[in-house]
Amino acid sequence: MKDYGQGDISLNLLVDRMLDGFWLVNKHGVILDVNEQYLSLTGYSKEEVVGHLIEDFELFESNQDTNDRIAKITEFGSVRFESKHVTKSGAVVDVEVMASAVPNNKGLFFGLIRDIRVRKEYEAKLLLTNNIINQASDGILVTDSSGNIEYVNQSFTNITGYQSDEVIGKTPAVLSSGMQSASFYDQMWASLEKKGAWAGEVWNKKKTGEIYPEWLTINSLKSGKKTSHYIANFNDLSESKRLTNQQEFLEFHDQLTGIANLKLFNQRLSIAQMLYEKQNVPYVIIMLDVSRFKTVNDALGHAAGDHILKEIAKRLTKRIRLSDTLARFSGNQFVILMSEQNVPQNIDKICQNIAAYFDEPFYFGTQNIKLSVNIGAAIFPEHSKEHNDILAYAEMAMYHAKKQQYDYIQLFNNQIKQALSTRNKLEEGLKTAIKRDQLTVYFQPQVNSATNEVFAIECLLRWQHPELGSISPDTFIPIAEESGLICEIGDWVMEQALTHFRQWLLGNIFDGTVAVNVSLAQFLNPNYLIGLRNLLSKTLVAANKVEIEVTESLFSNQDADHLAILKELNLIGFPIAIDDFGTGYSSLHRIKMMPVNTIKIDKCFIDNIETDVSDQTIVQAVVNIAKSIGLNVLAEGVETQGQVNKLAEFGCYYCQGYFYAKPQPIDTFPNWLAEFKNKSV
Repeated sequence: MKDYGQGDISLNLLVDRMLDGFWLVNKHGVILDVNEQYLSLTGYSKEEVVGHLIEDFELFESNQDTNDRIAKITEFGSVRFESKHVTKSGAVVDVEVMASAVPNNKGLFFGLIRDIRVRKEYEAKLLLTNNIINQASDGILVTDSSGNIEYVNQSFTNITGYQSDEVIGKTPAVLSSGMQSASFYDQMWASLEKKGAWAGEVWNKKKTGEIYPEWLTINSLKSGKKTSHYIANFNDLSESKRLTNQQEFLEFHDQLTGIANLKLFNQRLSIAQMLYEKQNVPYVIIMLDVSRFKTVNDALGHAAGDHILKEIAKRLTKRIRLSDTLARFSGNQFVILMSEQNVPQNIDKICQNIAAYFDEPFYFGTQNIKLSVNIGAAIFPEHSKEHNDILAYAEMAMYHAKKQQYDYIQLFNNQIKQALSTRNKLEEGLKTAIKRDQLTVYFQPQVNSATNEVFAIECLLRWQHPELGSISPDTFIPIAEESGLICEIGDWVMEQALTHFRQWLLGNIFDGTVAVNVSLAQFLNPNYLIGLRNLLSKTLVAANKVEIEVTESLFSNQDADHLAILKELNLIGFPIAIDDFGTGYSSLHRIKMMPVNTIKIDKCFIDNIETDVSDQTIVQAVVNIAKSIGLNVLAEGVETQGQVNKLAEFGCYYCQGYFYAKPQPIDTFPNWLAEFKNKSV
């Protein structure tokens, strides 16, 4: 250590024994002296330091920096700054330097160099902690033991709108919404005293005055046995509650129309049931089916259909009472629940009013759309004392109304109930009809009136029920289609038709064409074509000998899969015929684009063809247009010679009907055909 003189012995001792490092520097930045503490800090020997420049040891110090600092010390007496010194091993040490001029000795300066690595580590951790707290999504608030706010983080500001300087020194009461009672806060403080923590949902107020829900957690911080601080963290539940409410809404409401779905409807129905049990209040269920909706969907697209459904829901919602429940039952069907003493006696008027809501047209863009509605209704307990029956009864009544006409209203009655019972019995019977040999096939000839030859036969299904007797196909075929039994029955009919036709081919009895009806439901079976090919191989019947008859309604369906199957059938060799033409939605223009060979004009156009000018005009037009696009035409339900003659005038020679023959049982058809041939000769 440099000798500072006899009078500076105490100073020498102080420099040697101080905890901080020491430099003595001249005005050129050359180190003149250094103490042991600095040498210990950096690992250098005294000889390696003395005589060197400051910049040799300070990581970022330049000669200009040194001159600037010396100038400041000369002007102000001292400076304090942080720096980084490089040790002998190459490590970097964070230091704080306090530099001053040596009194009464111009041109000399000393620096006290303190190791601040521990402090820097602490500051870094503190900065990291502070950043983490400020980056936290939860709002954080710290108060002293008296509840005065000492600290808030950035999320506190983001949530409440208050800046830190607006709340520090105040109490959390600045956030109070007034929605919690005094007893609420008493319980909160009791929990903090006893457990040192509390958590729960509270409603607080933002700077804007907006009331919002938050989940709040408070912990007490102890200093010894006493509480020194309270730390609260909270998060805004507004969005969570909005999403929860939205999820609950979607769970109980139809997503398209926003009205109740069946889940909510059934809950309201349960309430109506309890209301009856406790207060004897009856209720009514009204079921609505919007007519012509499918036509709108097909013609204008699903966007138009969705728009119309939403408009229907709005119109009905405005007309019913707040105590009533309107729900979407299915695609174009709605259901209304009304519970009140006087509703049953006014049910007719209520249904008429609902039907009147559809008198005004609906609009989609510039399109003016006229719809109608069929309505069914059932009353509890008038129609049943079993709650589970009423919804089903209303639906039955609605379907009965659909069979009548547009804008038809049907209140449930015993006749409908009996019809349902019969239908259920028929469905159960159909399940075993094949195994019990109750189904049989008949064949009705198709005759060319110009040559009086039977060129084809149509296979028709008959059912002899053991209790109900002979059941019309018009009755049991729709039941088979609705229940899904039609695929099994249809496959059985096709096999019967081809088996007997093959026998007649081999016996030289009949070598024309056999026509078999196929349901749309069979087309939906992915294995239908495979099964049909296998049956051709099994019976050795050529595809061009089997005409596939489909109803006209199939052509109203835009499903490309149906068209693909028709084309595939045509490619295999099957001729395709449209049955009951004129009663559905198809048109000759659409049929022109389909793989069709024959159209069969429905009996309703033939019945009065001898005298009805309209029927004559329609049939003549159909025949002319069909022939112009290469289609065959066959008239169904021909019963008189006059009808045969009139059809011949229009160029339609293919006829089928009682005039020639009723459908023939399998065992009598060969004899009938032989007799017919003999008469023709």
